[in-house]
Amino acid sequence: MAELEKRHGTSRNEFILTAIILALHKIENKDNVMSSFAFHNRVEKYSKNAGGLTLLLVPVGVNLKTCKTLNDLYKAVRKKSIDGLAASTYDWLAKRTNPFVDEVLLYVYETASITGYKFFDEIGAKFKALLNTSNEAALRLTVLQIFEKPNEITGIVAYMTNKYSEQKMTRFAETVGNIINKMAQVQDSSSVSIAEILNF
Repeated sequence: MAELEKRHGTSRNEFILTAIILALHKIENKDNVMSSFAFHNRVEKYSKNAGGLTLLLVPVGVNLKTCKTLNDLYKAVRKKSIDGLAASTYDWLAKRTNPFVDEVLLYVYETASITGYKFFDEIGAKFKALLNTSNEAALRLTVLQIFEKPNEITGIVAYMTNKYSEQKMTRFAETVGNIINKMAQVQDSSSVSIAEILNF
């Protein structure tokens, strides 16, 4: 991922968030796409082993018609991300009266230093991935969570089974995967069009 970041002039967060926005654009056939990412407070050395963390929910909306190349989209995602963080929009979702209307897709990307569970394992804590649920109180978002480990990058999708079918979520996961693979092969993001990335 470090080599890819350098080659594309972007961050891991921007790379994955861009792939998700392109996947939603392709699946839903919409130019205005909204997603969001969770920005956590576990960035300082002392807080990485904390038992809890605060997540800021930062919405990122992009109009694909304003982006011709992959680099254009990176820039748009970066600007919207910075604007969202600057405006402290962590409570944006919670204040909406109907969270299922124009629902955003939340994605979380965590590095091994943050998601390393060795410390928690030592004190007897157990972790279980929540793959899907029909409990509206337990889960109000569709979430793609990505874990970067030393030898692999893995991900899970958590979603409302009474809102989305397994078929649609499988298509979403496969589309994101295809787009990530195509983006990873790009050498110069300013010379590759979005249409080329989506041509599969």
